[in-house]
Parts: sequence; structure tokens; C-alpha cells
Amino acid sequence: MLVCVWLAAAALGYAYLGRGWIAPDVGTLGQAAERVLAGELPHRDFVDVYTGGQAMLDALAFRLLGVQVMSLRWLFFAAYLLWIPTVW
Repeated sequence: MLVCVWLAAAALGYAYLGRGWIAPDVGTLGQAAERVLAGELPHRDFVDVYTGGQAMLDALAFRLLGVQVMSLRWLFFAAYLLWIPTVW
């Protein structure tokens, strides 16, 4: 049953991966990640509205997948897929 729920949620999440996002949020996340890539640290070198760990994780996604909005969405999708069995 878990596998069926996980696959259905993955298919639904994948279908909406490219739409339905809040644009100002993406800019805030992206700018923080780019600043971390440039060597700055959140909350020390710049004001980050979210946790510093998230900016570092987003910077890792930018480094691995390229500096584009979809990198952040793929990272969130991976976290979502890990969250499903945890809640189950």
C-alpha cells in the first residue's frame, strides 16, 4: 500500500512540478543560494529570511543541477518524496 501511495504522490507531484509556485519566494531562495555560492554566509554576510541551512542546501542544488529555478523545484520534489514514507 505504501508503494502505491508513494507512486501516486510522486506522479501527482511531478505533474505540478513546473507550475503553482510563489514567485517572490523563489527569488528570495535563489538570491540566498547564489550568495552562498559566491562564498558569503547567511545571517553573517547577508540577511536571510529563512534558515541558513536552506540557503546552503539550495546552493548545493545550484552547484549540482545548475543555476536555474527548476533546480530548487527538483530539490523540493526530492524532499517531498522522502517526506511521504516518513509521514506514512
